[in-house]
Amino acid sequence: MIDGITSWSHANSPLAKLVAYVDEGDDLGLHIVATADIRTFSYQSQGGVLGRMMNMQAPVVIMDGHRSYGAIVPGVFAAPQRPGKGLLWTRRGTDGVLVGWSDPPVIARRR
Repeated sequence: MIDGITSWSHANSPLAKLVAYVDEGDDLGLHIVATADIRTFSYQSQGGVLGRMMNMQAPVVIMDGHRSYGAIVPGVFAAPQRPGKGLLWTRRGTDGVLVGWSDPPVIARRR
């Protein structure tokens, strides 16, 4: 799980060593689940691990965003969504999805 894959430039990414293995992910059992800032997604998806994943047409869940941020995949743009609602894009098309969320547990302080 990679939280914030767009946080690094391609050159500084600690994931750079994985780029060579993304294309062989099915054979190797490599599963990558990554979140990305939608505002920089179009720019970041041009290279590195994220770019390779997009070239392979990996499924994408698109949550809340604005069309002005650019296409996530050709012809598919983000749109304002209620919390937990989004779009699932696969090679077969798009479909609406609901993503479950629960607040993290509150940890009691010791006195």
